[in-house]
Amino acid sequence: MEKVHLESVQFTDCRVLRLSGASHSLPPHCDMDSCSSEEFYQAVHHAEQTFRKMESYLKQQQLCDVILIAGDRKIPAHRLVLSSVSDYFAAMFTSDVCEAKQEEIKMEGIDPNALWDLVQFAYTGCLELKEDTIENLLAAACLLQLPQVVEVCCHFLMKLLHPSNCLGIRAFADAQGCTELMKVAHNYTMWDCRGELEARKVKIIGLSTEIVKIFSSDEGHNNLTQRYHLEEEWLGSCSAEKNRGRLVNSQLNMIRVVERASVILACISSSVVSRTRAGIVPLYSALENIMEVIRNQEFLLLPAEELHKLLASDDVNVPDEETIFHALMMWVKYDMQRRCNDLSMLLAYIRLPLLPPQILADLENHALFKNDLECQKLILEAMKYHLLPERRTLMQSPRTKPRKSTVGTLYAVGGMDNNKGATTIEKYDLRTNIWIQAGVMNGRRLQFGVAVIDDKLFVIGGRDGLKTLNTVECYNPKTKAWTVLPPMSTHRHGLGVTVLEGPIYAVGGHDGWSYLNTVERWDPQSQQWTFVASMSIARSTVGVAALNGKLYSVGGRDGSSCLSSMEYYDPHTNKWNMCAPMCKRRGGVGVATCDGFLYAVGGHDAPASNHCSRLLDYVERYDPKTDTWTMVAPLSMPRDAVGVCLLGDKLYAVGGYDGQSYLNTMEAYDPQTNEWTQMASLNIGRAGACVVVIKHDFVSTA
Repeated sequence: MEKVHLESVQFTDCRVLRLSGASHSLPPHCDMDSCSSEEFYQAVHHAEQTFRKMESYLKQQQLCDVILIAGDRKIPAHRLVLSSVSDYFAAMFTSDVCEAKQEEIKMEGIDPNALWDLVQFAYTGCLELKEDTIENLLAAACLLQLPQVVEVCCHFLMKLLHPSNCLGIRAFADAQGCTELMKVAHNYTMWDCRGELEARKVKIIGLSTEIVKIFSSDEGHNNLTQRYHLEEEWLGSCSAEKNRGRLVNSQLNMIRVVERASVILACISSSVVSRTRAGIVPLYSALENIMEVIRNQEFLLLPAEELHKLLASDDVNVPDEETIFHALMMWVKYDMQRRCNDLSMLLAYIRLPLLPPQILADLENHALFKNDLECQKLILEAMKYHLLPERRTLMQSPRTKPRKSTVGTLYAVGGMDNNKGATTIEKYDLRTNIWIQAGVMNGRRLQFGVAVIDDKLFVIGGRDGLKTLNTVECYNPKTKAWTVLPPMSTHRHGLGVTVLEGPIYAVGGHDGWSYLNTVERWDPQSQQWTFVASMSIARSTVGVAALNGKLYSVGGRDGSSCLSSMEYYDPHTNKWNMCAPMCKRRGGVGVATCDGFLYAVGGHDAPASNHCSRLLDYVERYDPKTDTWTMVAPLSMPRDAVGVCLLGDKLYAVGGYDGQSYLNTMEAYDPQTNEWTQMASLNIGRAGACVVVIKHDFVSTA
């Protein structure tokens, strides 16, 4: 069958159009053998012109067969048109309900102006969205089952989200059953996509199904899709939401008209076709605003059942648990007489064990808590957590798990890469599971050490090629400025660096000629380096960590072999003491502490010149109370020169070398489950990167 447009065919007489089985004679110039016995004609713009005619009938109130009454307003309309866009009206007019035959129908619980706007939309496909009427319009669209209008209204409200209204919009969306809008409003309150995101308002992007497959392909948030840098020009051409939301794109409107035309045909055959939503998916960057939300009146008006959702979230962006606790107290005091009854229920969502001890001491005798048995139990639980640190592993609960925003930010500095030495600094945000570049080093350093004091990075020693360094630099992540500090007394690479009770310690290493057992201490007050007692054994590529007021020096190499021995330094006696050796010899070992234990991760068991050298995936845990080592779950792969650090309640193993390549992968160890989990990858592979946490690297959007 040939398909042609009517306007493209020339005829001498319009009455001679041939259809199959017709008896009209052919024009004299037409050969029977060359003519098709069947033809199909399609009028261009027929559906659009038909609806325009129907709109003119509406304006002139001609052929109208129903009057909708909302409040004191009467709105004439055509049942067929209403049924074509609204499943609500289709069900009403095609069933046996009494309204199906009534000329006047009362529309209860619907705004008259919103109803008129939606009736006009049924004829024109156009709708004007305004901030002062959007809620009435959305409520009416939900009632009349207009999914397309519901979607557009929800998108419009998403763009209006602000700390002063996000809680109200969330409650409204919940009442209307608009789950996507409720989710976005909730995330607006809770969730922070920092890093490369600079905008502070929600952007709604209309995407075709094909484009969405590209931009939303990776739920793990580990690639460039996290940047959400989508062009506004594309938004304008595809979403047709210009001029305060007026849908004016003729092509999109034509699609909607054709959709409605097909539904009218279905209505005529007494079969209402249910239409699915168009393949347009909103992408948005929901920026965290909880600090500003707390300052607004809407927060104080929250019902208890809504407040508990905020208090229970791991993703709420606060600098510390005290902020959440004080927000709860502010909410309770706003209506103390009524809200005291909810206090114990809500206090259970505060991570009380993570509050400072002085706050807990004040709470015990506070008037709000002293006569509430459940509150007293929660306070006692928190006090035990502080008084008995050795039992914390037995006290784990949701209240001992820190919120993601309070654990700080993980930094990976330098390391060996494919270019013989990385000079970039990356940082990792636990909430977004993303690594982003945070700065650049002044020069190349390998086998150096990094410590953190006052939220600044102190980069110490290392080597540049064959030149061993004693230089020290300080990096301020907030200002991205570097400051040169007094150098160490000894040139050191392969050293271990950590902070113990204020000062920085530089432990062991190699000076370019020999392996070192000497240790230097830097005083941040006097900004001077001084020697302290030397270790019992010279150690390079050594792992160091501070635990229970002592400095532990773990494994390393002494020039002839890798070491399994460990010793600790007591700053009060200025002496080193030997501990139980590890189960495995390790050089290039990563060391960190968690819950009163010390962990030794990865490394190698012999110098590279030894053909029997192996790279290790073994992980051991040291208990200082019993002076014993225990093997725990191994890494997912061998990692030499791995960076290890505690972030929150988990250990993170970052980068390293597997014998073939410099690794960009990262995995996290959960001591409670004894399992490693793959996390976001670095932007480049790094071996020997220094991995540290800045606790107060908090950015509020307030």
